[in-house]
Amino acid sequence: MPGGLSSSVDGYLVFGAVKLAGYSLAGLYLNRRYSGATASFAVVGITRTVIGMIFGAGLALLAFPFVKFGGLGILIYLVGLIPVRLVEWWIIIWLFYDRSMITKQKDWQNVGLGTAWSFALDIPALIGFVATGGFWILLMEDRSKSLLRHAQQSLAADGPSACSAGGLRRETSYEPLR
Repeated sequence: MPGGLSSSVDGYLVFGAVKLAGYSLAGLYLNRRYSGATASFAVVGITRTVIGMIFGAGLALLAFPFVKFGGLGILIYLVGLIPVRLVEWWIIIWLFYDRSMITKQKDWQNVGLGTAWSFALDIPALIGFVATGGFWILLMEDRSKSLLRHAQQSLAADGPSACSAGGLRRETSYEPLR
């Protein structure tokens, strides 16, 4: 069933803005968890958002060929997000909070929380994406039923000459053979 966005740029901007705000809040949280943290929460948020866009696009490119098999491509993408997001959060921890990786237990806790937070942010981000992107979907079955109903009504009202394949009226006249 075909579908798309009227304005994918607007949708993607809102998606990114929601993620940026959420990841900046995560940076604020992480700054409090790591006593020697010097990074700005906004820099953490921007960095995490950019990493997510790069890794997310890469995963989408890998999963895209499987979309033709129906939900398999979406399933591959969603399952693939788990290890990808774990890696993304490990990068954030390493870049801003624990370069020597000496607080492994706290690091794993924060990576797990960050991964869960990424999935939680998907909900408002996707709602914003769809709401501002103008998502549309063409329901082929409903269109076919509508055309069939129109054809049946035309046949009942005006006979076979009033109906065409596209559901448009067309007058037809026949000349007698001589």
